[in-house]
Amino acid sequence: MNLVLKIDRYPPSVNRLYSVVRGRKILSQEARAYKRYIKLLLAEQMIQNFETSGKFRFHYVLFGRWINKGWPKTKTKFRRFDISNRLKCLEDAICEGLGIDDSQVFQIEIEKREDERERIEVRILCVESGTA
Repeated sequence: MNLVLKIDRYPPSVNRLYSVVRGRKILSQEARAYKRYIKLLLAEQMIQNFETSGKFRFHYVLFGRWINKGWPKTKTKFRRFDISNRLKCLEDAICEGLGIDDSQVFQIEIEKREDERERIEVRILCVESGTA
């Protein structure tokens, strides 16, 4: 089964995933809200009969403005945005929402594409069924 998820906002950075409360590290409010949002998107797509026992490939495409507006007068040509830093929360939320373990993700492809509107598209492919 293949699934395409369209998301209209970026996940929080790994640097903002956790808070320390009374000496314990917990998931931050921002991260919990984002995970709820992703699970709601999955529920809205009414994912049913999703094969959860196979191996998966996740292909992420992040759309946005990646070239600094002031280039070449700015120090760097490209906007500072660490892709892999942003995907942990998203991957965890998708896996939890679909009922799969993130250890079942065997391939990850990530790319940035220039676009005026910030958004993420995630294509989830079952590359090997667990029932075979």
